[in-house]
Amino acid sequence: MNQDFWDVWAGRDWYYSKETERNAQLCNELRQDLKVVTELSLSSHLKEHQAHLLHWAQQRKDCVRLCCVKMKICDSPIEIIKEVLDIFPPDYIEELELYTSQVQPFLCHIAPHLGRMTRLHKLNVIHMVLNIHTVKNTLADIEMFPVQFLSHFCNFNSLKHLSIDGIYFLPGHMQVLFGCLKSPLETLNIALCRLSQSDLKQLSQCQGLWQLKNLKFRNVVLSRLGAPHLRVLLENTADTLQTLELVECWMEDSHFSALLPALSLCSHLNTVNFCDNKISTAVLKKLLQSVANLSNIIVEFYPAPLECYDPLGSVLVEKFAQLCPELLDILCAKRQPNTIRFTTDICLECYMPCFYDTEARLCQCWQ
Repeated sequence: MNQDFWDVWAGRDWYYSKETERNAQLCNELRQDLKVVTELSLSSHLKEHQAHLLHWAQQRKDCVRLCCVKMKICDSPIEIIKEVLDIFPPDYIEELELYTSQVQPFLCHIAPHLGRMTRLHKLNVIHMVLNIHTVKNTLADIEMFPVQFLSHFCNFNSLKHLSIDGIYFLPGHMQVLFGCLKSPLETLNIALCRLSQSDLKQLSQCQGLWQLKNLKFRNVVLSRLGAPHLRVLLENTADTLQTLELVECWMEDSHFSALLPALSLCSHLNTVNFCDNKISTAVLKKLLQSVANLSNIIVEFYPAPLECYDPLGSVLVEKFAQLCPELLDILCAKRQPNTIRFTTDICLECYMPCFYDTEARLCQCWQ
């Protein structure tokens, strides 16, 4: 308004001129194209400030675009979801987290919006159970709703990071999911899911996963028949993979032995985590020898070997303490000692997971 803002006192009459009038007209024109960008987390009810924001935007819908870049929907009532998605243009959403137990009505309302989320690059789906117990309808409807949801993945041309946590799909739905990915993923995080042999086979053959930088399985039961498919997936991602986490996957010696040849090819790995799996001392040494050749590793987690547990499943601290230096020496033989931070399931000082400084031969909590 042609005024020095910092010199204007509250209540002061502003000097009004033709120039000020022209600036006011220009300001009104700009306000007609105002875009407000926010993040939104929806739960069981709208918070007071959220309700005010939606009401404010509805009153100014002709001159204000309300855009949400990051949206989280956590078991929200369908009425709230519908109201929000009718106000926020779906094509501005870049990160979306979904958690709902009302699968059928939820899919009915969100499915039309999913196809318009062309900028979506990060999707986190949590505890969305798609099975016959949650949909009271005909068999055709039971099969239609999950497929209707998964089919929209074909529209996610910008999707780079996918997290699936606690999802149970009917047989064949996982194949639909990974079969329709169009853009190469950088991150795949699967937790608390039951993967069949055919699911793992689909993972290994999906070209949309061959450029992964981060592969994380947590609390996923890997059957012995699935190990070869996981090995193929590691081979296909060897040129790009930087983080590999296989935590609490019920892996045993046979699984680790099957993965060693592929693991040695992943030269860009900088983080590995194999905690909460069953492994013998002999196979753990082979695993360390394989990982020791990977020069970019900076953080690594390993389970204590089976020989260091008592029959009740507790770590035998003294026995474990005697074995640690030998395991560390395997890594030190291939890398500079001051670059290694070895970690196990338990710290000898605080009895908690903790980094071990190989140069000082002390846990981090000692320092």
